[in-house]
Amino acid sequence: MTKPKYKIGDLVSITEKITVHLYDLIASPGDVGVVSKVHGMDEDFYLLWGVDYYVLINGIEFLFFEDELELYKEKINKTSEEVKFVLLKK
Repeated sequence: MTKPKYKIGDLVSITEKITVHLYDLIASPGDVGVVSKVHGMDEDFYLLWGVDYYVLINGIEFLFFEDELELYKEKINKTSEEVKFVLLKK
């Protein structure tokens, strides 16, 4: 049995549009969410269907297959090499 590609807490980016017509909800490619559940770890279920991932996006949990997700890669501003702190005064 192959291990799941993602684990609970992973930050993932959506690669496929998902529409839940019953609630008029849409998750679009590029949306970012956190894996909240990994379903299908039961060996028999896994061998037939694969692993499903519940991903929390803006407070709503969506269900995705592994190939509809990718690890989120934060875009880094290469022109900034330091972190600046701002002190806010009352």
